[in-house]
Amino acid sequence: MNTYMIEQAKVTIKTNRHTYSDEVVERLSSFAKIHEYDERKSFKEAWQKWIEDPDIKTVIGQEVSRLTSNGLTGDILERMYKSARYYYRKKGGCEDEIVKSVIRKEYEGLPRSVLRTIDDYIHGEINRSILESESGGNKQRPIEITAAKSFLSFCKMHYNIISDMIPPTDEKSTNMREELKKVTDKLKKTYKNRFYNIKITL
Repeated sequence: MNTYMIEQAKVTIKTNRHTYSDEVVERLSSFAKIHEYDERKSFKEAWQKWIEDPDIKTVIGQEVSRLTSNGLTGDILERMYKSARYYYRKKGGCEDEIVKSVIRKEYEGLPRSVLRTIDDYIHGEINRSILESESGGNKQRPIEITAAKSFLSFCKMHYNIISDMIPPTDEKSTNMREELKKVTDKLKKTYKNRFYNIKITL
């Protein structure tokens, strides 16, 4: 009688540590879809302008640091560009459904009237920044205002929007603070995304 020794193999499931964060995927997808039909040169110029935006630069910088610490080597920024140019710009099927889902959730989360108010305010802020720069003799039309500063200004001018978005509570201060934070975080994310999208099209 033969005895067979079965050695249990240790199986290690490799995790893909080099995938982009959800935020970076959303930003790259949004940029790629806006410039979906750009020629190569125009796409590259828009990309260079986009990555120099202070807020985008911060997000990308953090992502590069994270991926580098996870062991990814090479030019990560160039890799992101190729992802936007050759993957997110042309990707159909499942990827399109993800993008549509993100947009659909945003519109479900905020009324169209609020989105229109946000867009109008952002256009006004950016145009005002351009006019101020041009009046100072700078014809390159730099947009100095940031999404963060613009959002704070928006909240001061339209606090009623935040108030209307807070659901009824039992009046306890802790609940009110929690609901206010939820509403503000949701509004901030939507505002910043729309600010970036409007800014890079100018």
